[in-house]
Formats: sequence, structure tokens, C-alpha cells
Amino acid sequence: MRTFVAREFSAFMNGTLSPRTLYAPRPGAPKKNCGAAAAGASGPSGVPERRRAPARRFSLDGSPGHPFYSSRGFKQVSRPNGPRKARHDLMIKGRSIVCFANDWHGDPTSKHQIMRVLARENTVLWVNSIGLRRPTLGKGDVGRMAAKLRSFVRGAERIGDRFYVFTPVVIPFHDSSVARAVNGALLALSLRYYRVKLRMRDVICWSYMPNVEYIVKRMKPSFVLYHCVDEWSKFSFIDEAILEKEEALCRAADLVLASARELYDRKRAWNPRTHYLPHGVDYDYFHSAPDDAATPPDLAPVPKPIVGFFGLIHEWIDLDLLESVMKRLPRASFVFIGKSSVDVSRLARLPNAHFLGQKRYDELVSYARSFDVGLVPFKINDLTVNVNPIKLKEYLALGIPVVSVDLPEVRPYGRVVNVAADAEGFARAIERELSGDRRASRAEIDRVAREETWDRKVEEISALIEERMRDRRAPQRGGGSG
Repeated sequence: MRTFVAREFSAFMNGTLSPRTLYAPRPGAPKKNCGAAAAGASGPSGVPERRRAPARRFSLDGSPGHPFYSSRGFKQVSRPNGPRKARHDLMIKGRSIVCFANDWHGDPTSKHQIMRVLARENTVLWVNSIGLRRPTLGKGDVGRMAAKLRSFVRGAERIGDRFYVFTPVVIPFHDSSVARAVNGALLALSLRYYRVKLRMRDVICWSYMPNVEYIVKRMKPSFVLYHCVDEWSKFSFIDEAILEKEEALCRAADLVLASARELYDRKRAWNPRTHYLPHGVDYDYFHSAPDDAATPPDLAPVPKPIVGFFGLIHEWIDLDLLESVMKRLPRASFVFIGKSSVDVSRLARLPNAHFLGQKRYDELVSYARSFDVGLVPFKINDLTVNVNPIKLKEYLALGIPVVSVDLPEVRPYGRVVNVAADAEGFARAIERELSGDRRASRAEIDRVAREETWDRKVEEISALIEERMRDRRAPQRGGGSG
């Protein structure tokens, strides 16, 4: 396999490899089953050939055991009173999208959600992270580098009918012009290979990563979109050189999207074609849990009422706030679902704390449906004021009351969300909700959530892309030399 791939790349570089050669099977290779069984194939054998059986429509059920595309997590649920389904005539379709993002098999994010929707009608090549810092010689970084190398050798992984994931190998010295030149050449070559292999034309380069401007230049895509969902300068581990590259990418982009107002204000200073687009929610999934569903065994013994949080417990979670609130409300059970990457021992020692660990996405709703109140307990700092918390809308889609700290992106939802300025106000808001003194009815909460689906967000983005493309095609008015 490695020899075959090397030979194809060599011929491709020399211009002697035709599309017919690309899509033809290797001599002596067994015929592939290109139907449903091939949906989970990885590597060059997993990408479509010129002649293959009609593929089934991209099923969002995904493959068994996949941490994101679970059999339950992304199944489209038919609900007569659910949100308006996306109008496919408003979505871009038949396009080729190369998406630079974090690693596909990590925790599900807004990036996963948007590309999942786009892949219904477009070909998507997801490029795993090229890194944002120099790796260390620690066990974790070495293991990740080895895994990336193995993934690169295997080739693109097929996620769905028109959805592929590619892991590049790069030299992780972002401040080195030599390293960037080598990385740009290697990545451009790899992407050119897959663009031909997947018959991708008029490519839209859609980047969530701030440091791909030098790669985009070599790609020469038909459209560049920079989708900013984080203020990279506020992360302590980011290499300084990457921040300079973000400005270059932002200025060169045909369209810039920002998920928070603070991000919008800063990026618009670099590019007037910047638009504010807050996150959406997978409404069908979170709204689909029946009230009489069985409670998971590890949650069943937890006494009511339950005040819950799900998500990564990281440095941006306010542990001081949580400790104070939990001590003020000893009769409430505080349930935490998710991985902890910081020391939570002082919370775990409290008698009303219940840390249930990380769960698969398809299991999440069976736990969260038992929450009586959902929490957004972030610290207020330069990092979080740029955050648009997806879990806020996920709680709303579940139909449960929400108590949040005073984040700029939460304030617009003050009609249905309790916004607290300190621990005392946070605890009082939880008490009110638990006592039945609701800020908003379940119907009001549901009306807000159903208007925020990811399908609608993709419709909005599609309209912006089409508008920008029309503007570029329109003849420019200019004065003569008269």
C-alpha cells in the first residue's frame, strides 16, 4: 500500500497521473464492495472510485462506536411540532469544501455540527489540526504524533458518502519560515492529490484554524472563509507566530464569521466582510428524549433535585463559584458529566457532588434529561467573554431552566435564562427554579431553542457565501481616466 501511494504521488508530481489512473484499481487488487459496507473504509481504498455501485445517502447515524457519529446522537428525529427543517434551496450544494479544524475524533464541537450538515449536499474533506504549539517530549504529545503519523500513512478516512477526514504530517515549528515552507509544500501536494481523487473542483477553503494562510496561498481555492470561534491570543499555549498568521488569513478571506460579538468587533477591524454568527444547537437530538426513558444506572441513585453540568471541566470553569454554591445548597445534588482536566478534588469531597465522568455523545441526553437545572459556571475573563457557550442552547433544547454567569453571549437570552453576577445570586436563582418560581415556561424555552438549529445556521452561512460570490462576479464600477 505504501509503495502504491508513493508511486501515485510521484506520478502526480510529474504530471503523468491522469484522473483515470487515479480512480482505477491497483493491478491484481480484489474488487471492493462499494456499497454500505464501504462507508467506514479508511485510506486510499476508502475513497470513491470512478465506477462504483450507487452509494446510499450519507447517513448521519454513522459507524458503530464512533465517538461523534453515534447511532443515536445524530439521527434525524421526525417531530410534527419540531423546528422548521432546513430549506435545501437555501443551502449551498454541490460544492467542494476543504475544512481546516481540530482533530475529528476529539470532543464534538460547533465545527463538527456545521460540517455534518454541509456534508449532506456537498463533498467535505476535513483536515485534522496542523498544531498550534511546539510539542513536548511528554508521553501525551509523543503518542499523539505517533497516532497522526499512522493516520497519515493509512490515508483519508471515509466518514460518510461525501465526508472524508485527512490527517496531515507537519513540522511543528510555527515560528520557522523554513518549516512553514516545507509544511506548505507537503500539505499543498497532499490536498492536490485528494482534490483530484475526490473530484473536488472550485474548492471552498473553510478554516477554523488561525495558522493556515500560507497553505491557502498554495491551494488557490475559489473561496476562502475564516470561521473564528475562539480568541486565540487568550490561550497561554499558543505560539506568538500563529497570531500574526491569523491576521493575514483574516485579511485575505472572502468572508469571516465570528461566533461572539467580542470576536466580531476585533476581526471586523481586519476585514469589513466579517459577520456575527452565534452557535446553534442539535435541537432534534436534545429534544427527542422521552420523559419516561430509563435513567442510567450510575445516575439512578442520585437524589433529587439535580443541578447539572455537562462538558469539559477545564481551566475556564469557575471552581470557586461552584464550591460556594454547592455549600449554600446542600440539599441539591450537583451532577457533573464530562472529563476533568483540572483538579476537582475539593468539589468531589462535598457530600452533594456527583462526578459521573465522560459519556458518549449518544448517551448524553439520557443523563441530561434528568437535570432540574442546567449550569453555565464559567469564569469571567478575557478568554470566556469571547465564548458563545453551546451548552446554553443544549439545555434550552432539553427544556430545562438555565442559570449562568454574566457572559456577554448569554445576556441576549435573559428572558429565558437566569443570569447571576456572583455566587449568592447564582444560588438564589437555582433555588427559585427548584421551587417552581420559573423565569420562563417550558414552552417559552422551547420556542427560543427551536429557532437556533444548526440547519438554520448553515442556511445563514450559505446566504452569506452566495452573496459574496455574486459580489465578486459583478462588474466593478470605477471611474475612467477622463
